[in-house]
Amino acid sequence: MKSDKTASPLIAILRQVMAAKRYAALYEIVVGISKYNKGEESPIDMSEYEQSAWQLVIHHLEYLSKYGDSTPMVEVNGRKWFAHPEQFEIWLELGAPGVALDELQSYLDDFPI
Repeated sequence: MKSDKTASPLIAILRQVMAAKRYAALYEIVVGISKYNKGEESPIDMSEYEQSAWQLVIHHLEYLSKYGDSTPMVEVNGRKWFAHPEQFEIWLELGAPGVALDELQSYLDDFPI
């Protein structure tokens, strides 16, 4: 059963951003290197499980930013890279720790979907 967190405005916006394939922008926001980050969310404030999910989401978004969503795995210079869509869903069920609603809203104010 999905948590009530998946019905939040934050999760709805994250799903819109993903549907629009704005993977690189979301990657920057999740990692904390976007001009839209305000420092409100921090991995320090996450549980170990949330941190693990957050780290895999970073890998997932990095993969999508580089290779797109047409294949779940690519091999580059002998190294295999994978998408982690299941972890992305788990992260959403946890309430998307590491991302603040106002950061995403600020991004969408500048780049509407």
